[in-house]
Amino acid sequence: MSYQHYNLYKRNKINIIQFVFGPFQENTFVIWSENNQQAIVIDPGMSNGQEENIFQNALQEHNLILKAIYNTHCHIDHIMGVGYLQKKDSIVFYHHPTEESNIHRSSQMSALWNIPYSPPIEKGKSLTEGETWQIGEEIFEVIEVPGHCEGHLAFIHHDSKTIFSGDIIFRESIGRTDLPGGNIDIIQNSIYRLYTFPNEYVIFNGHGPETTIGHEKNHNPFFPLR
Repeated sequence: MSYQHYNLYKRNKINIIQFVFGPFQENTFVIWSENNQQAIVIDPGMSNGQEENIFQNALQEHNLILKAIYNTHCHIDHIMGVGYLQKKDSIVFYHHPTEESNIHRSSQMSALWNIPYSPPIEKGKSLTEGETWQIGEEIFEVIEVPGHCEGHLAFIHHDSKTIFSGDIIFRESIGRTDLPGGNIDIIQNSIYRLYTFPNEYVIFNGHGPETTIGHEKNHNPFFPLR
């Protein structure tokens, strides 16, 4: 469902806003539960003042209070808005501990590509497999799915059959494996791990449109179902 500068999805017990931000057309997600106005953001990619205003206006439109940042991984396109949010509201930033190297590398990438970038102003907190995080009463499982980078995570809300996959898998495509920490064999294992979830699980990924586990099993040209 399109609305202004974002898409709004209502799934079982959770609401999802999807923005497309920055020169890399990265998907940023805000999530909140049906009975609670506290929200979290996954992979904030706001790259300029206009996108920051779009983000804040959406929060105000839905009367949301942002409580935390959860990153699937920390390539520059997925963390361009972290510094802004930390400076504005002292938002806590969670990511896999090995992603510190990608955070440090992002300043070099911004200079190389000549794009503006304000790095995080506070060090993130560790998030690894076996942990969960929560908005309202809704619990999200954290799993490690490396291959695009070493510390890549996916977040799963089982009640709504929803997966936030970052850049591991896209609609009929996969994430790059030629960046530091990428590995084609490892990303294959991560994708086949995602395929163990039921076909109806919807995948919201880091770039492009959403897909489903079943669609990728049948139509992904890189890693179809074995």
